[in-house]
Amino acid sequence: MNIGGLYSYWDARDIYPESNDYLEAVATIKRDEPFVLLEMKTVQAWGQYFKVLTIEGIVGWAFIGYPDQVKEVIYDG
Repeated sequence: MNIGGLYSYWDARDIYPESNDYLEAVATIKRDEPFVLLEMKTVQAWGQYFKVLTIEGIVGWAFIGYPDQVKEVIYDG
């Protein structure tokens, strides 16, 4: 995956202001909704935190348990 790339994930993910703060989500990425990848942190062997920019313009962190299933969004228009 490339920083600045456009991606999507097969399941909805809540977005939090910090990668270690799960108290209150600031947004949600819906299933297969595109997002821009800004940064990645690996915290467990089976998951990563992704700093993302949502289509609503919100920046925050999402935990993705299966990062190998994040798909690049290709625009062919």
